[in-house]
Amino acid sequence: MLFGGRDQERVRIACIFPRMADFGGSFAGLNEADWASEQMGGITYLRFLRELTTRMKERPGDVTAALEKIRGILVRSDAAVVNVTSEAKDLARVRPDLESLVASLPASGDARPDWPMPELPRFEGLTMPAKVNYVAKGESLPRLGYRPGGAALVANHWLDATWLWDKVRVQGGAYGAFSRVDTRAGLFSFASYRDPNLLQTVAAYDGSAAYLRGVADDDKERERAIIGMIGNIDSYMLPDAKGFVSLQRYLVGDSEERLQKIREEVLGASAADIRAFADALDAISVHGRIVVLGSEEAINKANAGLENRFTLTKVL
Repeated sequence: MLFGGRDQERVRIACIFPRMADFGGSFAGLNEADWASEQMGGITYLRFLRELTTRMKERPGDVTAALEKIRGILVRSDAAVVNVTSEAKDLARVRPDLESLVASLPASGDARPDWPMPELPRFEGLTMPAKVNYVAKGESLPRLGYRPGGAALVANHWLDATWLWDKVRVQGGAYGAFSRVDTRAGLFSFASYRDPNLLQTVAAYDGSAAYLRGVADDDKERERAIIGMIGNIDSYMLPDAKGFVSLQRYLVGDSEERLQKIREEVLGASAADIRAFADALDAISVHGRIVVLGSEEAINKANAGLENRFTLTKVL
């Protein structure tokens, strides 16, 4: 996928704020795939790199052995997938070389290790020396009795363009705020970045359901949200992006039938659908996980007014 502008900021957030921010493999406490991604690009990975620095100095042989084990798990012909985007005549020329390359890999490798997901705190504070915060809240919607589809994408887009922009960015002074729903895994999250607030931002998240109910019957605004969302689904892509997206869809088992169903649900999103999504957000306000990356002072100040206190972990 090609990233630019706002998407680059989202990727940075996913790297430093991986416990909940969803762009780039997060939701570490809710989903095994995102937990694994956090191990390879989040806070856990940062700790690993720090430990690796010491091991390289004191026990370099251990590091070499670990890397060889990783290679044995990953580099194998029975697990290889090759994605090529080209004109047909060029693909025919490179295909024999690609087949030869894959055939030269080990036929099988070491067994995949067990990845037991730990139970992460429901309220997690990650501390660093900073004057702003990154505030996220989310949950698995199917756990709350709701399976998101195309209408949820419309409501999500509506929130981003109106309520979150106004309450968290304009009024709250955050550099930005957004939400995201994953229709495959059923996960939903809010996130803000460079945010001077904490509990005020969480309160804005929790007010999203009431906002959606209040605007659900506005046909004109709902139509705008539908148009904006369908544009995101079928946005223009250059050939390299098309090739990479096709690989992603192949790996997750996406079908054109499912994508067409999502399109139809987006185009047919009704006021009742928006209200149903608002009900799911009400459940998140009660049961959702909250993760904050910010100053220890700000998180401790928030803890003073909370029944459920943040568990603190020092990052920087």
